[in-house]
Amino acid sequence: MGSDTKVVDGTDFLVDRHERWLPNKNTVICVRFSQPVMSAHVRAPTARICERCGRAEYWDEELDAWQITRKDGERRVGSPHCLHEWDINGTFNPVVE
Repeated sequence: MGSDTKVVDGTDFLVDRHERWLPNKNTVICVRFSQPVMSAHVRAPTARICERCGRAEYWDEELDAWQITRKDGERRVGSPHCLHEWDINGTFNPVVE
């Protein structure tokens, strides 16, 4: 199933289709789960504000980057010399249940 062999420092490694390296072709790993594996849905924050200088940003999906927020037509840039301390206080839960 798409397996290949690589030699590293004189040792044969079996590389399977998930790019896992196994010590040799005779190694067998068997994992059995008693319950179905659940996958968590993780969400990212969409806005943030610096607690020191007031810089405000939002996440732009099209650009895949943070963008400066505008308020009354003016960009909320804050201080260019600030080491931003974003308003992360532990109330944001990235795991969606």
